[in-house]
Amino acid sequence: MRRQKSTLIFIIALIALTLAISPACGPKKGEAAKQFSDERLAINGAEKAFLLKAVRQALTSDGVLDVTGAPAVLSEPYNNGAIVSLFVPEHEFFIEMVRGNTLLDSVAQATLRIYSDSRFKRIADSQGIDNGWIKVDVVDEVFPIRSKSTRRMRYDVEPGIFGLILATEDNEFYQAPEELIYRGWYMEGERRMNGRRCIKKQLRLLCRKAGLPDDGWKNNRVSLYRFNTISFKEDVPGGEPQDLFRGNVPVTREITTEMLLDTVYKTGRCVADYTDDNGMYRYIYWPDSDTVATNYSKVRHAGSVWGLFRLYRLFGDDVFLKGATEGLRYMRENLMVPQGYPDIVLFAPEGKASLGGQALALLTYMDIPDSLMTDRLRQEMHGFGNALLLFTSEDGRVYKEWSQVEKKRLPDKQPIYYPGEAMLALIRFYERTKDPRWLQCAKRIGEYQIQDFRRTGKPDNWIIQAMSRLYLIDPQDRYREMAFAMADYNVNHQHPRARGFSHKVWDDYIGGYDNSTPPRSTPAGSRTEATDEAYILAVHLNDTAAIERYGQAIYDGIWFDMNQMYRPGNVYFLPYPEKALGCMRGSPVANDTRIDYNQHVFVALLNGFDVVYQRELARNRAAGKPDPKPLTWKIPLWPEELSEEPAIAETEQPAAAETTPAEQPATEEK
Repeated sequence: MRRQKSTLIFIIALIALTLAISPACGPKKGEAAKQFSDERLAINGAEKAFLLKAVRQALTSDGVLDVTGAPAVLSEPYNNGAIVSLFVPEHEFFIEMVRGNTLLDSVAQATLRIYSDSRFKRIADSQGIDNGWIKVDVVDEVFPIRSKSTRRMRYDVEPGIFGLILATEDNEFYQAPEELIYRGWYMEGERRMNGRRCIKKQLRLLCRKAGLPDDGWKNNRVSLYRFNTISFKEDVPGGEPQDLFRGNVPVTREITTEMLLDTVYKTGRCVADYTDDNGMYRYIYWPDSDTVATNYSKVRHAGSVWGLFRLYRLFGDDVFLKGATEGLRYMRENLMVPQGYPDIVLFAPEGKASLGGQALALLTYMDIPDSLMTDRLRQEMHGFGNALLLFTSEDGRVYKEWSQVEKKRLPDKQPIYYPGEAMLALIRFYERTKDPRWLQCAKRIGEYQIQDFRRTGKPDNWIIQAMSRLYLIDPQDRYREMAFAMADYNVNHQHPRARGFSHKVWDDYIGGYDNSTPPRSTPAGSRTEATDEAYILAVHLNDTAAIERYGQAIYDGIWFDMNQMYRPGNVYFLPYPEKALGCMRGSPVANDTRIDYNQHVFVALLNGFDVVYQRELARNRAAGKPDPKPLTWKIPLWPEELSEEPAIAETEQPAAAETTPAEQPATEEK
């Protein structure tokens, strides 16, 4: 009996100790004492519209929500809470989360908190909120975070999808799901806060909000929860409800050619419209903070000039011609003829010439409209081609820098991207001039790349493009097999088909690639560019399986990247929304924009036009609608062949490069 009594006392003491050190198991003080509801609340469009209009009316009057005529579901017991946000351009935004007894109660309290904020009063008194957006999030499911391992949390707390709740014994502190996006936390300058870095940063900032040390979340007396929301905002200030996913308005899955060309046009304008007096583009722009990078990449500049010339050929819009010619002027200020090589012209910023720079320069010059082409420009173009010959060794390996060419010293490790860029440029130059030198050099690069892929299994997106084009010139089986093998590797790493990706594929991952989580816009764009060429080859061969495989990959890739463009529906949280329109952001959670993000994407979309056209054509004919319009170029491509190489007169040699800002290494994202 005594032993049983001792055992009972021990069990009671153990239970008491467990309750003392585990706040999630016992009652808490204040708001934290409320238990989260397991029931999910479904609200329709009319109920969303009521909440948005009621919040706007309260903020423009006395801050008190008018509940007259409120739908009944909004007054039913529900204590998971709601978030009310207000975004007024040129001002800091407001985010307030409250857990009331009903959804209407939560929204009313959150609205009153915004109204009572001194910052809001200054905005209301100076300009009002007529041009601001109202957004409401209904807290949906709440899950306790049982493991405080950031290795696990990096997957459990998907950025932009889940918010965080930190509960102490006295209170709860919240972090809205999209707050990471709105405040630009995912990027620190050009550094991405991937994986564990991201969740650690979120937890650190949440602890500071709660007045705890940065690692206070690790304390056993602190409980963590993650939650998702039903998210919607006004489509325009004062307008109708618009559903959001990760803070974005998703693009319809039924893409049309009109939508595609509109995206191509606007992404191009985002580059061309921000050309300065020196012919430089807005290299990197962070729209969440309205800041521009001070560094610059002249190699990426060259790629953007090439893209703008192509857009001018397509649309015939002088905006693109002006942006391209101004950018070309900047490039030509960095040309040089190396001593002892009178037939060579180098694009050499700060006197440094890379293989990739020469390849992109050659691609750029080939798309200069014939009406603008002069003997001097032809000389420079052939000079770039001659340079590529010297950059390529007899066995197909390449020199990365001109200094290595002069010393005849191949790099120990072959560069990435540059061989494919050079091979593609040489093949396109052959297509235009029929000069066999360019084709022979391209083949040497190609043969080495075939062996390299067989060794490593790692494809290169530029090589896929070049190899696909090479087969159309010289139909050898190994060229086709290599183009398709590399393209298949990419397709097998694209969501939702990505093999070996063991985590949840969110809706806005579709079409992105698994080299980064969440997926990024530029890898999707560069891979789609490559798949475009593999698709064209498949059509040429009438390979129906490859046509379907690559067509679906292109369609999904286009959809993914269209979702990354800043559009009227997703710039609501930015201080200067109009400055970001048309720009491609880094990813669904990264707000940074960069000229090559746009260039890769608009080229990928343009070259993938036929895939979208064929699908729209089938849909329209099934529905009895008119056929979509085929793609037409305002200015024909390559109206003449340049088979003769003009001699470079000594009096017309390009000037040596002048001293300019430091070059930013240009590496495409893998």
